[in-house]
Amino acid sequence: MTNDLSTHLQAGISRFERGRYREALLAANILLAAAPEDPHAWELRCEALTRLLRFEEAVEAAAQVERFASDNPEQIATALRYKGFALQRLKRYAEAATAYWGAIECTPAGADQTYAWTNLSACLLRLKRTPEALEASQQAIAGDATDPQAWMCHAGSLEALGRRRQAVDALERAIALDPYHPDATLAWVGALLYLGRLRSAWRAFGEVRARWGGITTRRNERRYGPASLYNPHR
Repeated sequence: MTNDLSTHLQAGISRFERGRYREALLAANILLAAAPEDPHAWELRCEALTRLLRFEEAVEAAAQVERFASDNPEQIATALRYKGFALQRLKRYAEAATAYWGAIECTPAGADQTYAWTNLSACLLRLKRTPEALEASQQAIAGDATDPQAWMCHAGSLEALGRRRQAVDALERAIALDPYHPDATLAWVGALLYLGRLRSAWRAFGEVRARWGGITTRRNERRYGPASLYNPHR
């Protein structure tokens, strides 16, 4: 990549980091017109398209990163996390699971790998591959026991296996880590009701109301992102 193109790439990344996703996409497209095989430009395009909710195009861009960055496992892992996220939003769960498996294989232990394990668990649960979903959630917790979303996925797997008391315990761990997690708090109340623990459910509901202080679900969705799917670069 020439100095001019490198400067243009850095400008595009800067726009992306400031939330100016359309401008970042434009920068990526200009770069690709000059250097159509540049994996960094494809990665920027993939990231911008994902934030703009253009998931089909994001999947295609991620595939181009895989094609042109074959000697860069870290870059491929990033592309696979974005690809998995986009496929998950498109409800193509089997393909998303494959992408997350690929990301895990390319990613060292850390937050990015925990993210991939967590979302792999969610996809496997959608595919009704519950024992595998439970194992993936356990791997996520082993990677980072302070991640509330990992505990949330763990609770979902336990509930699907009929282990509802353990699911309640997992939900309580998620809430302890993030008292304002909207999915965990609502699932917690529902699980207690299902178990017939009416007094506990009523107390839990009171705690939820006190924590949220009248905050609507829509406002919580703005904070956490749609469908509780987190950005690959948390």
